[in-house]
Amino acid sequence: MHGPFSLPPLKAALISEAIAWSALAVLAPALAPPAARQFKARWPRAYPFLAPLAPWLHGVAIAYLALFLGSIPERDFGLRGFPAVSWAYALPICALALAAARWAGHYLAPFFEGADPWLRLLDEPRFALYRATGILWLGSAPLGIAAGLALAVAEWAIRAFARQGPRRTPPELPLRALLSAVLFLFTRNFWATAGMQLILLLLLGRAQTAARPSTSRPEAGSAS
Repeated sequence: MHGPFSLPPLKAALISEAIAWSALAVLAPALAPPAARQFKARWPRAYPFLAPLAPWLHGVAIAYLALFLGSIPERDFGLRGFPAVSWAYALPICALALAAARWAGHYLAPFFEGADPWLRLLDEPRFALYRATGILWLGSAPLGIAAGLALAVAEWAIRAFARQGPRRTPPELPLRALLSAVLFLFTRNFWATAGMQLILLLLLGRAQTAARPSTSRPEAGSAS
């Protein structure tokens, strides 16, 4: 006989699996460096070929395995079940966010990393994994989305301290996770959040490029 706060065994097992996948993703920035060093020491020739796969393993593979094994419902992830009207909510929210990024991109650029935008887009499936875990665990979309955002912030903090302090890690990841969470709260649509992230990253990448000082003119002057 189940108590008033007990869960059905199947749902309890799914929640445990989802929490395990999310915990692996959150702790990966701390676990990956020593694992990479051991791998490089044991297989030095294979390391240069496999190291570029690390962002894909962290960003996509963990979330994909959670979905493939049924630990995370596709609806909570935002792949299916969202109403068609969600696109109507997504468009104005995305437009406002992207207009702000375009207008204030020069000022926001120092808060964002300069890595490849396409690789940073791989963070979005992980954000969705965190949200889906929270929704499955708490049974409430707003609370679950908030819990997912907290997991993204925890990942950023672990990554920051793994890099010898938060000052060396711009707060890009929690800022993008917050924007993704707000959009998902209104749309429940993973595709909308991923599309917005891509355009945002491309705009910020252009702003960062424009903010870098050009060295071509001084070189030309010195040559003359």
